[in-house]
Amino acid sequence: MKKVRYILVAGIGILALAATGIALSPSFGGAFALGAGMEPSRLCADITFGTEKYSESGGFGGKKVPVTNIGEVSLDATNAYWGGSGTAVRLGSSKNAGSLTIAFSEPLLIEEIKVLCYLYDSSGTLSLETDKGRGGSLAVTSTSVPSIGDDSTDPGYVFSDLGGREGILTESITLEGQNSKKRICLCKIVIAHYGEGSADSSVPSSSGSSSDADSSSPGSSSNPSLPDDLPAYYADIDWTLRGVDLMDELSYLINPHERLTYAELWDAFYKTDADEDGKLIDIYSDYRWTRSEQQGSGGVSGEGERYNREHSVPKSWFGDREGHATYTDLHHLFPTDSYVNSRRSNNPLGEVGIATYTSGNGSRLGSSSYPGYSGTVFEPVDEYKGDLARVYFYFVTCYRDDAPNWRDGTDQNIDPSEELRLKPWAIDMFLEWVEMDPVSEKEIARNEAVYGIQGNRNPYVDNPSAISLVFDA
Repeated sequence: MKKVRYILVAGIGILALAATGIALSPSFGGAFALGAGMEPSRLCADITFGTEKYSESGGFGGKKVPVTNIGEVSLDATNAYWGGSGTAVRLGSSKNAGSLTIAFSEPLLIEEIKVLCYLYDSSGTLSLETDKGRGGSLAVTSTSVPSIGDDSTDPGYVFSDLGGREGILTESITLEGQNSKKRICLCKIVIAHYGEGSADSSVPSSSGSSSDADSSSPGSSSNPSLPDDLPAYYADIDWTLRGVDLMDELSYLINPHERLTYAELWDAFYKTDADEDGKLIDIYSDYRWTRSEQQGSGGVSGEGERYNREHSVPKSWFGDREGHATYTDLHHLFPTDSYVNSRRSNNPLGEVGIATYTSGNGSRLGSSSYPGYSGTVFEPVDEYKGDLARVYFYFVTCYRDDAPNWRDGTDQNIDPSEELRLKPWAIDMFLEWVEMDPVSEKEIARNEAVYGIQGNRNPYVDNPSAISLVFDA
């Protein structure tokens, strides 16, 4: 299976703004077009307001401004005024909110946008939206002119729910004050985007029109985020979406699905987890299990006596409801050694510093060494870390709407109060695990087997790059 990895260049440079502003550099070209095998570069373009050239009052209707790395942009605004001091442009008045639209001369592949701004009088909210509907809102609290020479202290904001590591092809962006009588002063807009580069493209190409960018079909070579062998099961998924938007689409596809009874899991495991000899593969120990007396959840005193049905996402976290689909979903249920399973208990998955218990195959129990959580965790062996991370990404995607029924505790990986339904430290750790342990043939075969039984798939096994599109967008 083809796996695409995107490289994010960290940071956005912020230039100092003098009292009289910084003159805008002339254009050296518009939006770019990438041919096959081209790797686009990540660039930054600054639109600085209040310069000597553009500080005259009025004149916002279709004003043309040359901007380095972008070319010419067109500014159109409602209830917007150039600042009298020549250091900003003000959105809104004492009576009405204001808005500013920046239209590019050609569609631009944008990764993120940073807006440096402050409040003229008191608190308010600024929202950003592209012509594709991407963006977010920002509560502006500063009432003094920001120092934009220091990225850590200025009141700027990165609207990061845009294109993520792929970029989103857009023709315009609009900034709008959401509160009337709250005048917001814009100092500078920094646009991180992709431009022409060298061979080995890992970012979608632009042909110069947004309609072309939306025409990719599953498995199409024009969209590197999609494997060539992506099943037709995903034909209706809009892979240009990001974050929760894409998560919702995938959730609607994979849920609901066929629900097994708890007793049916025993037979199902021999379709999903059997090796070439017909014995069950255990992810927590080195044992291979057969039916007979080894099946069951009876009392055990050590490894190798019995195997049981392990909820890799502990059932107590999601309500322990045997009649609900979460209880018997094969995507997150595995046959495991009863003794090791009991030692894991309901502890979250994590990385162990000092182990208090180590299983026969090297799975460990102990205090967490991963930043963000210090409690007891269970660490699987490296061979299954990626598998379990993709299971958790599947679980929170499939059942995100069921989150109100989950327990809300600190001692777990899932979190019903988080938008992505995972604790932030768990997301960071799982993202590392899927990079360290890519999808294996065993995992692919298991995904197919589960699909044959309950009729749904794990999209993060079929399309591993979807993980970054949702959880690292």
